[in-house]
Amino acid sequence: QPAKQNEIRVRVSSPHFSYCAYAGKILLADEHDFVHLNATGAAVANSIKVIEYLKKSVQGLHIVYRITNKEFVDESEPLVEGLDMVRATRVVSTLEADLTVTKGSEIAQEPGYMGPLPEDQVDQE
Repeated sequence: QPAKQNEIRVRVSSPHFSYCAYAGKILLADEHDFVHLNATGAAVANSIKVIEYLKKSVQGLHIVYRITNKEFVDESEPLVEGLDMVRATRVVSTLEADLTVTKGSEIAQEPGYMGPLPEDQVDQE
């Protein structure tokens, strides 16, 4: 299903700075209280880079992390006629993060919560 307007699905092949710019636009310019980042497998590292950059660049940024697993089922037709469908199940690690500058009190009690950095540690230019 398509991503929502305030949801970012991080991929490993895209540069993290483009996600930073898009997330910053959603948080600071659009009328959304939350940005939802979602990354699976190798893209988790890219997602962490995005969050760390934003944490040091956006004043008052509240973050909550969730680490989960997603199960994917791959089906393929056999190359030889008359054989059954080939079905493979794989489990992939997933990092989900919610970012907000306006609704920090709503996520402050959740496991994985990180409060904003002090003002002197944020370079918001």
